[in-house]
Order: sequence, then structure tokens, then C-alpha cells
Amino acid sequence: MDEFNDAVESQKMSPAEILFAMCDGKLTSEDLNDEGNAFADAYYQDTSTGYLPDYIKYIAVGLPTIYHVQDTWENFGLVSHMISEKYSEWEHSSNARNQH
Repeated sequence: MDEFNDAVESQKMSPAEILFAMCDGKLTSEDLNDEGNAFADAYYQDTSTGYLPDYIKYIAVGLPTIYHVQDTWENFGLVSHMISEKYSEWEHSSNARNQH
């Protein structure tokens, strides 16, 4: 685990390289606690204001497709901020209290 902490701190690996090395390229319900799973379910299933629409609107803006977003630490920061903002909104909503 220290090697991944070092990779993140030094940014010697890209965000996607770290995800692939640590989680085989994906996060699953086993990687999250109950609250994280409840938030992920709510955020990813919302087709109007959920993750994918947000990603297109805030991260892939002006690009032909979401697959044109570069794997950079700057974009990782944007995605992290986007998810944190949505988590904060979710956490303070009545839906969060009812889902975990």
C-alpha cells in the first residue's frame, strides 16, 4: 500500500495506472463501505443529474466523447471535486438518511 501512497504523492503514475494497479481498473461494492455504496448507487443510477451527465458537463466539455478526456492529475482533481460536491449534497439530503 505504501508504494501506491508514494505513487499518488509523487504522481509518478497516472490516476488510471494507480486504479488499474490497485483495483484491477474498477471500483466494486467490496471497495466501499455501506455509505459509499449507497452514495455510488444513487449517483451512478441518476441518468439526469448523476455521474455520467456531470462528467460530460464538467469534465468532457468541448470534447467529442468522454473517451477523449486525458488521464491527468488535473482531470483527476476535477473529477474528485465533482464527486465530493455531489457527495456533500447527497449526504445532506433526506435520501442519504434513508439509504444507509
